[in-house]
Amino acid sequence: MSPFDQYYARTALLAAQGKRARMQRTVGTTIIGLSLIPLLMLASPAGPGGALRYVAVAITVGGLIMAQWWWRRQWPSRTQSWIVVSIGTAGIAGTCVLLVDPQIGLLGSAGLSLITAYTAFLHSQRVLYLTWAAAVATVAFLAVRVAQTDVWLAISGAVVALAVILTTSALCRIAVELIEPDHLLHPREIDPLTGLLNREAFDMHTATMLGSHSRHDDQYLVVVAVGIDDMALLSDMDGSHSTLHARVAVAQAIRETVRHKVPLAHISDSEFLIADVFKANDPSPLVNRIRMAITTTPMRLTASIGTACSPLRPLTALPTEQIIDGLVTLADTAMKQSRAQGGNRTTYAHFPTPTMGPDGQE
Repeated sequence: MSPFDQYYARTALLAAQGKRARMQRTVGTTIIGLSLIPLLMLASPAGPGGALRYVAVAITVGGLIMAQWWWRRQWPSRTQSWIVVSIGTAGIAGTCVLLVDPQIGLLGSAGLSLITAYTAFLHSQRVLYLTWAAAVATVAFLAVRVAQTDVWLAISGAVVALAVILTTSALCRIAVELIEPDHLLHPREIDPLTGLLNREAFDMHTATMLGSHSRHDDQYLVVVAVGIDDMALLSDMDGSHSTLHARVAVAQAIRETVRHKVPLAHISDSEFLIADVFKANDPSPLVNRIRMAITTTPMRLTASIGTACSPLRPLTALPTEQIIDGLVTLADTAMKQSRAQGGNRTTYAHFPTPTMGPDGQE
C-alpha cells in the first residue's frame, strides 16, 4: 500500500469511468436515509427518551447538512470526506447507543459497514483502521450491555455485526486493489476538481509516452490545447458554481473522447492539454470529436482549440523536455489565436523542428 492517501487518484478513476456523479448521488442518498433513522426512532418506544431526543435530532440535522456536500456539483474535497467519515461514524454509533434496547442497537451497529466500506474504497489504510477501531468499540460497548441479560445473544450479535463490518470493507479494499492500475497517480499529480493531470504531471507522462515510441518510425506527436470559450461571461451570468460545473463537464467530455491512458491535463481555469501519437499528421478527427463532445455537454459549451503536430523522426536527437515545451507552447499559441478570432474554431500548427515557428491554418 502506498504511504499516501489515494483519495484523488481513486476519484479520478471514478471520473474516468463516468461514474463520479452516480457515486455522489449514491452517497448523498445513503446519508439522507441514515440521517432520518434517529428521527424515525423518536416515534418508537425503543427510541431515545428525555434529553437524548435532542441528541437524535442533532444527529439527523448534521447528517442532512453533510448530504449537501454530495448533492452539489463539485466533488467533495478529501478533508470534507474525512469529516463525513468521522461524523458518519459518530452518528451511527451514537444512534445505536442511544436506543433503549441495546439488542436493537447491536443489530443496528452493522450499519457501520457502510462507513467502513466507503473508507476502504477511497481512503488510506490508516483511516480504515481508525473506522474499524471505532466500530469495534461500539459493538463491544453494546455487546456488554446485552450480556447483562443474555451472554450468548451478546456474543452472537457481536460476531454477526463485526463479520459484516470487517468483511465488507476488507472485500471492498481487495476489489479496489485488484482493479486499480499498477501505479496510481500521486495526489500531487492530480487536479482535485477534474481528476485530470496537472501541467507538471502532463509533461512527465507525455515524456513517458514519447519514450515508449521509436522516433525512427513514421509517427507524429500531437499536442492539443483546448480553451473553454466565454468563461468570464459564464461566471458573470451564473456565478462560480457554473464555471466549476463547466470545467468538470468539459473534463469528462474530453476524457471520454481521447484514447485511454493518453496524457490529459487541466492546466488552468479554462484550459486543457492532450498529447497523443498518431500515424498521420492530421489531428482533425480527434479535434472534431473533442469539439462535438464539448458542444453536447449540458451547458452547450464551445471551445477554442489549437494543435501542434511534429513527425518523430526529425526529433531523434532533441531532448524530450525541449520537444514537449515547444509543442505545448505552439499549441497554446494556436489556441489563443483561435480565441482571438472569435472562438469556437481550431488553428493547426506544424512543428518540424523547435526552431521553426507555427504555420497557422484554419
